[in-house]
Amino acid sequence: MLVSEFAGLKRFSGDFTAENWAQFNIFGGLYIFLVYAPFALDFYEYFTEFGLRNITSYVAIEAVVIMTMIALCLLLEII
Repeated sequence: MLVSEFAGLKRFSGDFTAENWAQFNIFGGLYIFLVYAPFALDFYEYFTEFGLRNITSYVAIEAVVIMTMIALCLLLEII
């Protein structure tokens, strides 16, 4: 959602400059490397230890699918 000059501040005006895209790309890259990668590795360790024996495994699979979709959307925006 674009916010047109929220509270009179120009930084929330919603115009997409090269600087704004650069900041968004930095955020996307940090999210992928600092949030998604450790989450995926933790899931891998959990799944290799417990497999599909627990109901929490299915919840973890669902969370990984959702996080993967978010990370892929961010990656596509970066590219």
